[in-house]
Amino acid sequence: MKAYARVMVFVAVCLSGLFACGCQEEQASDPDIGNVRKHRLIAAENRDLQGRITDLEAEIELLKADHAQALEVRQAELDACRADRDQWKARAEKGIAEEVNAVVAVIMAQNEQLRSENQTLKTELAALKGEQPPAEEPNQPPLPPLPPLQ
Repeated sequence: MKAYARVMVFVAVCLSGLFACGCQEEQASDPDIGNVRKHRLIAAENRDLQGRITDLEAEIELLKADHAQALEVRQAELDACRADRDQWKARAEKGIAEEVNAVVAVIMAQNEQLRSENQTLKTELAALKGEQPPAEEPNQPPLPPLPPLQ
């Protein structure tokens, strides 16, 4: 029986040793499995985030292109508006200059008529008084036209 007891003790020690070794491997590998799972989840999340970054970068490029196109359209509209403004400004200046020149021409004609009438009246007045008619004043040259307004 002693031999049987020794065999039983030996078998019990071996089994408990094997069991203890097996549990340690399982415990040791269990944290590794958790780490592997964490790493896989992190890797999957990184792939998803990289995909979102790629999508957002593509969207940014589209928005930049749209913005550039809209900016070109607005610049063309601005250039057209500036050209129209310059045309209207030139027309207004030309119209004002023509109107001023027309008024000056009318005034100059009236001035010449009044000078002539004045000379005639002076001659008639001198004739009525019995005096020698005064010599005619030399015609003054007309004033030059005014420069265009700016």
